[in-house]
Amino acid sequence: MASREPRLADLLEGIDDRIVCTAGLMVNRQVTADEAALGAHPALEEGAWFYRGYTQMDDQQHTITSLIDALTVLDALEATP
Repeated sequence: MASREPRLADLLEGIDDRIVCTAGLMVNRQVTADEAALGAHPALEEGAWFYRGYTQMDDQQHTITSLIDALTVLDALEATP
């Protein structure tokens, strides 16, 4: 949105760094294969986000969608001279 909406243009500076940082945070919060192997349902737990013992399904869906969409932002920024 910041690349298309002039009122948000001030958010563009450093947006690529914020996207990469957010992606890193989300990846670090995911259950790893080793962690999942210790759980009751390893195949279901691997890659999930848990908080207080509950999977955060909405967070997973929104986070993955946002990170995939963010790739287009990074590509556009790289293509801009």
